[in-house]
Amino acid sequence: MKKVLLILIAVMLVCGVAFADEGCGRKVVTTAGTAVALGTNQSVDIITICAETNNTGTIVVGDSGVIASLATREGIPLDAGDCYTITKQSNNLLKIYIDSTVNGDGVTYDWQNR
Repeated sequence: MKKVLLILIAVMLVCGVAFADEGCGRKVVTTAGTAVALGTNQSVDIITICAETNNTGTIVVGDSGVIASLATREGIPLDAGDCYTITKQSNNLLKIYIDSTVNGDGVTYDWQNR
């Protein structure tokens, strides 16, 4: 059994399949109109961000210049339950921001490293 397991691990490594780091989190915009960094200093390769299903406004995802206000909106808008996936290698949770049109709306997210 140990031999089979070692062979399986060796094949996975040779074929480029590696064990991935992953994590998840939640972020809320306390004050609408204020861009908030999604997380801490964590490098990620893939992240899926979902607007919470009980949001009453619009969440916008982008960089530090993200703006949720409809009149000057910048970023990717998400309505309640919508999701957005970023697949850019070496992204960082500190460089992904959200803003909201309503105080207290937020997102949940799941990230992975290849």
